[in-house]
Amino acid sequence: MGAIHKLKLLVMFLSLAAFVVMVILNAGNATGIFKGVFRTTPGNISAKYNTDFTPAGWTFLIWNVIYGWQLSWLLYALSGICRRY
Repeated sequence: MGAIHKLKLLVMFLSLAAFVVMVILNAGNATGIFKGVFRTTPGNISAKYNTDFTPAGWTFLIWNVIYGWQLSWLLYALSGICRRY
């Protein structure tokens, strides 16, 4: 196992760890679980400052698609560890 291969593995697992932390923090902020870390939730901000630019709540569901796509890409990249070329 060469140094470049070890570096690729390190980067893959660091990106997976960063993704997991990002999803946990974003979900915690949206649900209000991390009240000590974040002062308010996006929903509270939208309710406080109601403007014509505030999108409907269902439009934020696009983030589920984005996170799912990111997760599938990370799993595909990590599957390269077990695949032969």
